[in-house]
Amino acid sequence: MIHLLIMDDEELIVEGLYDMLSKDKEKYTKLVLSKACYADEGLSLILNGHIDIVLCDISMPGMSGLEL
Repeated sequence: MIHLLIMDDEELIVEGLYDMLSKDKEKYTKLVLSKACYADEGLSLILNGHIDIVLCDISMPGMSGLEL
């Protein structure tokens, strides 16, 4: 299984990417999706879960994607 975290402060972008990847469940059978709209929420998921790939916005309020 590959755990992918989608993180952006724009909820519309997060939901759009999440929905796009969720639609093709037969194609992405080994993909587990998580999403976050705040850097601290994403950091918590990274520290407390098993995340393999983070797709993250670089410019977010509070903590940038690079700081994360």
